[in-house]
Amino acid sequence: MQKIKKKNYLQHDEGGDGSNSVAGVPSRLRIVAVDIPAFKSMIDQPCMIDNSVVFPDGVVSKKNKKDATKSTPQTSLARSFMRCGEHAEILNASFAAIKKSDDTIDDAFKEELSIRLSGRVKSFDSPMEKGGWWSRMVFGSAYKWEGKRGGDALKVDENAPQAVIADGAKLQEIEGGMLLLSSACKAANVPLFVINDPRLVWEGDGGKERGKEDELYNASKALREKVKGMVVQKALKIKEGQAYARGREHGKSKAEELARRQRRRDEGRWAQKVERLEGRIRQGLAGATISELRAELERRRGAQQPAGQQQRRDGGGNPQDP
Repeated sequence: MQKIKKKNYLQHDEGGDGSNSVAGVPSRLRIVAVDIPAFKSMIDQPCMIDNSVVFPDGVVSKKNKKDATKSTPQTSLARSFMRCGEHAEILNASFAAIKKSDDTIDDAFKEELSIRLSGRVKSFDSPMEKGGWWSRMVFGSAYKWEGKRGGDALKVDENAPQAVIADGAKLQEIEGGMLLLSSACKAANVPLFVINDPRLVWEGDGGKERGKEDELYNASKALREKVKGMVVQKALKIKEGQAYARGREHGKSKAEELARRQRRRDEGRWAQKVERLEGRIRQGLAGATISELRAELERRRGAQQPAGQQQRRDGGGNPQDP
């Protein structure tokens, strides 16, 4: 992300050397790795598990499929959180944990997946919290989720992942796992990369294990290119939008200034006309008697009326008649 911020074509006219934040470029690379512990080796910087972040099971409970009168703790999708240097974060998630707990995918598990991919959490590494009674009764939501504010599609969401990479073999072990993850990623507009997919046949050299390593490397490379393209595209849209907004504000201010100048010119012209008219009246009627003022008024009235109306008022006849 730091390399993207330093691109010249993302800098604004008033921008500097790229050290400051660029609109549309997130501060960190955030990836959700589903049942792929080896993905940390694909990051340039060393990755360490943050032991201060814990994702406990049993935040919410669900009915036991064997005994409906009992409840069992809900398995958490997120398992651990890793920090890779200062500019990358990995959220290790697991569908395989459901199989180990002899559990099935239920609404709470689906809800956690949707909440995390859409970024409706306090932060990318936040554990899930149980929803209140109002949320459960009205919205049927088991977990507490954060509302999105602003409604700007170009706004950078620092709580949502930029991509998801998953182990296809682990997903296939859970009924509906592949369909659930792909549907959730599509709904959240998050790209999904699947390796070790049993539906595909690897034909590379070096055996199966070597093929898995190459597949993880190729998927990681494609993931980086995809995320970079999405980030640059969003940043360019924001830059163009800001440039358009600045141009529109500049044009608006220019139009207002021209309108003010025009009003001042019009007011000056009217003031000059009124001043000239008052001067003529004072010069022409100074010291006049009442009868002279009336005669002048009649003359001006006659000058403003058409010739036919003036003739009818004076006598109504044809001036050529004898």
